[in-house]
Amino acid sequence: MASKRPLFERYVLNKLWRENLDNGKTVLSKVTPYLIGCSLGLFFWSIMELFFASLKGADVKIVVAVISAFSALTTGVVLALLNHAKAKDREILVQEKIRDREIEEAHRAKKVEIYNDFLKLVSSFFQGQNQDNNKQMPKPQKVLDEFEKFQNGILLWGGPNVIIAYLNFRRVFQDNPSDMFKAVDGLYKSLREDIGLSNDGLDNYETIQLYLSDPREIDSLTS
Repeated sequence: MASKRPLFERYVLNKLWRENLDNGKTVLSKVTPYLIGCSLGLFFWSIMELFFASLKGADVKIVVAVISAFSALTTGVVLALLNHAKAKDREILVQEKIRDREIEEAHRAKKVEIYNDFLKLVSSFFQGQNQDNNKQMPKPQKVLDEFEKFQNGILLWGGPNVIIAYLNFRRVFQDNPSDMFKAVDGLYKSLREDIGLSNDGLDNYETIQLYLSDPREIDSLTS
């Protein structure tokens, strides 16, 4: 046991020495950039002192010319660096705008998909009631499934006005069917507005007239 102790002690001491060496390397790696920076600063400071000291006995005109040239060079370098920084800032800003635009377009495409499926469902009601159209009314289960799909869609993707218009549509459907066309028209307009379309000039249920066999019927239907 006694013969093994020196070997164990050497192992412990060697491990501690390696840990201290690794810690020293870590500290050195952190300090090195600052040491290099300080060294470069002292170097350039010494060069500048020697440079201006050499001009003490020179002609005033030469000194002024040298200082002017040095100032112009320094100004040019500083301006170049500032312009480069501004260019990078503009580039970053443009990239951010492009990324935001791409996100907005992807969001809009998803909205269009959700809203279009709902419009197809509502359109099927109008077409099913049209005697000149051979399409049948959608089955109750399909209606429930599509409405549930639309509700989930607008909850995640729809704007506030779309959700409000849809809830109003449901309330009118249950409590005041005589105002159904007005509620549907309001819902359609909210869908259009949410994907960036204008509703200017659509003041007479034009969104409903699109689905009527005779658009002029809107006056009798809403009177």
